[in-house]
Amino acid sequence: IPLATVGYWEQWYTAKGLVGPGGDETTSGGVDVVAASEKRKCKLIKESEGKSDDEEVADELFEWLAGTGAEGGALWRRLMSLPRASRVLELGCGVSLIAERLATDEGFAFVHAIDFSPTPIQIMRDRATKIGIPPERLRYDVADVLNLRKLFPTP
Repeated sequence: IPLATVGYWEQWYTAKGLVGPGGDETTSGGVDVVAASEKRKCKLIKESEGKSDDEEVADELFEWLAGTGAEGGALWRRLMSLPRASRVLELGCGVSLIAERLATDEGFAFVHAIDFSPTPIQIMRDRATKIGIPPERLRYDVADVLNLRKLFPTP
């Protein structure tokens, strides 16, 4: 299955135990999503600040920016240069904490994160609800970046 397909990512989330038996979406699958994502958040913060960290990112989840080295640092610095009144759209969010951090720790007005795979969207929606992030600050939606008109129709 090609990488850029919903099927690939649904298989990946199933292999990581984030989808229950029979393909039902789950927020745990035996994984403490909040605890595991806090480890990823610490690693992301350290790497974005140019600090090294030998702690492994939780195997059950994935923080794509944490492993990008200098490129990730440059991207994070660019994001941090934006006015905090900005509205941010994260494309292909997966189970990354980037949107959450932008909406909470960094204080952006509104962050909208999308992914074409429903599993990570449900996981991250549940996480945002569990930790009390209001939908007026952070929203997760299933959407395809090649067809954003469905999500953002032209008036």
